[in-house]
Amino acid sequence: MIKIDVKQPDLEEILADFLEDKRSKRLSPATIDYYENNIHNFIVFTKTKNKNISHKDVNKKLINEYLVWLDRKYNYNTTSANTALRAIRVFVYYMIERNDLNIEPFKILLLPDNKRKKKEIYSTNELSKLLEKPNIKKTRFSTYRNWVIINFFLTAGARIKTTVNIQNQDIDLANQKITLFNYKTHHTYQVSFYGKFKKIIEEYMGIRKGAPEDYLFSTEYGEKLSRAGLRSAIVRYNRRRGVDRSNIHAFRHYVEEKIMVSSC
Repeated sequence: MIKIDVKQPDLEEILADFLEDKRSKRLSPATIDYYENNIHNFIVFTKTKNKNISHKDVNKKLINEYLVWLDRKYNYNTTSANTALRAIRVFVYYMIERNDLNIEPFKILLLPDNKRKKKEIYSTNELSKLLEKPNIKKTRFSTYRNWVIINFFLTAGARIKTTVNIQNQDIDLANQKITLFNYKTHHTYQVSFYGKFKKIIEEYMGIRKGAPEDYLFSTEYGEKLSRAGLRSAIVRYNRRRGVDRSNIHAFRHYVEEKIMVSSC
């Protein structure tokens, strides 16, 4: 009997199907980027193995090896590892549910973190004060820039060092993507932006101007904004808006919490 050899999809093709499935469910761009970046990193790991890894090779042993790889390559702590693991878990469960892939079901458990503290995040009331757009004609550039930066934090969830090193050329308005560099893991990644932030960043860049290699979030004199300068600027901006909280990490925690809720 002649058997028909049906080509099985590779992990990158399955990832494309997975992302399309999530987009059809109207998940936020930040959540889609979260899945894409973390699952792509997992696929990069599979390519370091001596053999070609297919979806049928994905099991608990491979996931454990991936966690070891993350720790060795990026020095991930428990919180960062679990953030990556949540994305992989959703992807694996998606593959298990697909009848055409025939993956043996297994559970993926998060790593225990007994020292984990409740993360500080901004309340809805605090954000409503911070996100009220200043009158561009009556305010200083620094105040307007700080407002744009806070909108950026809530779009990309980026760290301080990443933020101050963004250049004008890292903003792709046509494709609505920002290219960022993660100084903790030392790799480049992209974040999508739509709707409201697209209008915000287009307007800001029209006012900011400058050369492609100039830093996006500069001082009023067009110079690079330091990390300490950014922290101080956010403290002043928040206090003038009647918000005592000024932790920049709290913006990232807010984005992470939204992603975790939407991915459940």
